[in-house]
Amino acid sequence: TPRWLRTPDELHHTMHSSIVFAVDDEEIARSLLKIGKLAAFSRFCMLRPFQDHPPVLQCTNCWGWDHKANNCKVLTRCQLCSETHSEDQHKTVQCEWCMELLQTNGDTVMQGMDCTHNLKCANC
Repeated sequence: TPRWLRTPDELHHTMHSSIVFAVDDEEIARSLLKIGKLAAFSRFCMLRPFQDHPPVLQCTNCWGWDHKANNCKVLTRCQLCSETHSEDQHKTVQCEWCMELLQTNGDTVMQGMDCTHNLKCANC
């Protein structure tokens, strides 16, 4: 029987998911994987061998890997800019580059939106 890799609740709130199904003939499984796709759900779906991986842990305090916030020994870091403050204390800074485009070209693409040029990954 096919098995979704999301909970029923998650499936109600997403447009895409992965599904696992088993084939009891190894030769058929190899030929399906060689083709790489299967017609299902009114479309062609990609096929790949199942790899069972444990979930990746990411701390919501420092955004580092392999630990949770309740065991974190690092200062709080902002998920948006990587500075030492929480995301709810993040202040949007006016980007000089975006402001220059706005003033010289009349570019309104960023008007009323937060600039993303000053964002920085906490793990990079």
